[in-house]
Amino acid sequence: MVEQRKSSLRILMVAAEIAPWAKVGGLGDVIAALPGALTRQGAEVVLAVPRYLCLREPLTPVRALHRYPFRMSWGAHSSYNLRLFEAQHPDGFKVLLIDCPQLFDRAGIYNAPGSSHDYADSLVRWTALCRGALFGALLLGGEWDVVHAHDMHAALALPLLREEHRATPLSHARAVLSIHNLAYQGLYPLSSVNDIGLSEEMAGPFGAYEFYGQMNMMKAALSFADGIHTVSPTYAYEIVEDESFGHGLQGVLWSRRHHVMGILNGIDSRIWDPATQPALPAHYDVDDLKGKEACRRALQEELGWDVNDKRPILGMVTRLTSQKGVDLVAECVPMLIQQDARLVVLGTGDPRIEATLRALMEKHPSHIQARFLFDQALAHRILAGVDICLMPSLFEPCGLVQMYAMRYGTLPIVRRTGGLADTVEMVDTEQLTGTGFLFEDPTSLALARVIRQALSLWRQRPRWLEILKNAMRKDFSWDHMAQDYINWYEELLV
Repeated sequence: MVEQRKSSLRILMVAAEIAPWAKVGGLGDVIAALPGALTRQGAEVVLAVPRYLCLREPLTPVRALHRYPFRMSWGAHSSYNLRLFEAQHPDGFKVLLIDCPQLFDRAGIYNAPGSSHDYADSLVRWTALCRGALFGALLLGGEWDVVHAHDMHAALALPLLREEHRATPLSHARAVLSIHNLAYQGLYPLSSVNDIGLSEEMAGPFGAYEFYGQMNMMKAALSFADGIHTVSPTYAYEIVEDESFGHGLQGVLWSRRHHVMGILNGIDSRIWDPATQPALPAHYDVDDLKGKEACRRALQEELGWDVNDKRPILGMVTRLTSQKGVDLVAECVPMLIQQDARLVVLGTGDPRIEATLRALMEKHPSHIQARFLFDQALAHRILAGVDICLMPSLFEPCGLVQMYAMRYGTLPIVRRTGGLADTVEMVDTEQLTGTGFLFEDPTSLALARVIRQALSLWRQRPRWLEILKNAMRKDFSWDHMAQDYINWYEELLV
């Protein structure tokens, strides 16, 4: 057997989240796992994140990289003092903490608890993250191969890299942008270009920073990126070829289509392991499913339901946004009640959607329960305790919950889009192949139809268990995906 070649790449990653401490969505899970997987491949990875309040305790000990704060000017009238600290992540990579209490010592990551609006100074916060990340890389010393920015919060790292580091050890690094969700682009007044200190020439009509009279952080990063990564192959195709997925940036994406690469996200199979996960009331694996039945019973008790083995349970662990298809699920509730099925939803987000779910729960408590909070342990218990996981997203760059669900022996129902199409194989009830159920049209009628199909199979227990085992045997671990990243980085360096 040929030993796998280890990489010697040096990679600076920049992101706004890291699970389990600073996590809002799937971005946090990816950032928690990918650097460690790359490290196991031999790469040296430094991850730059803000030093939020929630990161002051877990990532210790820390080492200050410099004695005195460095000042970040903002426009003509204000400035911010930043300090940079280095910590060691348990998975072996370094974490560069961008410390500015004035910007990051807050209860929420993107907005105040209970608010759906970003902090008013969000552009200042993300500029501080990106400037601090690049300055920290210089303080750590040496040459760098890749600067990898994740989503719009880190997008300014790429134009700052190319405008301000032409004569530093960062000058030869390849600039890489990961698009986790193109719907979030970072739109601000065009005058902000001057506040940040970027070239005003590129803020003119059709410039890298201009987008219909505003500054667009994602467009800026797309324009400067040597490599553009999406979190699934199908999403890469969709944003380049289908303007309905481009969110106004399809022209830029089409012009840069030869730089786009889709690499599927993975999951941390050490955390999402039903045989060892401490949050679960019982453990199990593909060869012994008794623990899953125990998790199912425990979940019903936790939700205040009577324990009933003859009523199917569907679950949804998601952000409460229209993108995730929660409205479609709400419209299917009468059908679920008719089918004597139960539904549990966990998530936070749009107050309108939350109000809809709350009203349904109050009207049908024996069929519907919802919990409007972020609770990672409860997410584990739900995905282990339900029979079916719903992900009817209108679009989905990758999605991780469907992979978590399969790992836990819970079959997903997904719309055929983005990473959902790349990870779920449609069930063949005759051949007993496949790992879940897919549908095409983004309508409640199409969703209801496939739910009925899944429930019909669920009532045929021996056949259902065969499909369940197919799903549990799928390998979505990060180590395989990390090698794809290494190969791509090395291609960009040629």
